[in-house]
Amino acid sequence: MIYALCYGPTFAVVCIAYLPVLIAIVGIFGLMVRKSSLAKLEVVKQLGGIAEETLTAIKVVAGFTREDRELAKFQRYSENTMIVGKKASATMAMMVGLMKFSIFFFYTYSLLIGSIFIIKKIPNSVHDGEPYNQQIVLQTLIALITGFVGLIAALPNVQAIVAAKTLGVLIFDVIERVPEVRNAPGAIPQLNLEKEITFNNVTFKYPTSMPEHKPVLINASFSIKAGSTTAIVGPSGSGKSTIVQLIERFYDPRIAG
Repeated sequence: MIYALCYGPTFAVVCIAYLPVLIAIVGIFGLMVRKSSLAKLEVVKQLGGIAEETLTAIKVVAGFTREDRELAKFQRYSENTMIVGKKASATMAMMVGLMKFSIFFFYTYSLLIGSIFIIKKIPNSVHDGEPYNQQIVLQTLIALITGFVGLIAALPNVQAIVAAKTLGVLIFDVIERVPEVRNAPGAIPQLNLEKEITFNNVTFKYPTSMPEHKPVLINASFSIKAGSTTAIVGPSGSGKSTIVQLIERFYDPRIAG
C-alpha cells in the first residue's frame, strides 16, 4: 500500500477512499459475530443446564414418572438451540457474502477510476507530470489489492478475537458475580455447634422450579442435637438432600407464617 502511494499517489488516494467501507463492514461483522456467539452460548447453557439438572436428579425424575415431561422439555430447548444456531450460521454466511461483494465492488470501482485517469490523461505528480497510463494504474492497483488482501486475511483473526472477548465477558461475569446468599452481619468464620440445629416451620422451593411445582419442604420443624447422630429418612424427592443443602446454606429458606 505504501508502494501504491509512492508510485501513483493521486489514483491511490482515490482508491483508498473506499477503505472506510471495508472497515465498516469488518466492524459490523465483529458485532454480528459477538451477538451470534452470545445467543448461541446462552441457549447451549440452558440446554446443558436442563440435561445436568435432569441427570443429577434422575432418581427423583424416575420416582415421580416424569421422564416424558423432562424429555419434552429437553426437546423444546434443543429445537430452540437449533433455531438460534441456524440464525447464527445464516448471519455469518450473509456477512461473508457481503464482504466478498465489497471486495469485487472495489475491483470495479478502482478499474473505473483508473479508466477515467487514463482517458482524461490526468498527470502523475511523481513522474514529472507524465499522465497516468495502463502500467501506472495496474501497478498501483495491484499494490493496493495486495494491501487490502492482507487486511481481509485478518478477518478470521478478528472473528477469533471477538469470540474470545465474548467468552471473557461471561467468565468475568461469573468471577465478579455477587452471590444472593450473603453472610449476615457479625457472621463467624467457623461454627462450633454446642446445642442444636433447629428447623422451625421451614418451607423451601428450588428457585428453578416451575410455578406449578410444590415446595420440597412445607412447614418442616425438627432439631438436630449437638454431639448426636441424626438420621433423615424418606422416599426419593422428600427433601433429604435439600435439608443438608439448607444447613450448608447453599440456599436460603423462608420461614412459613
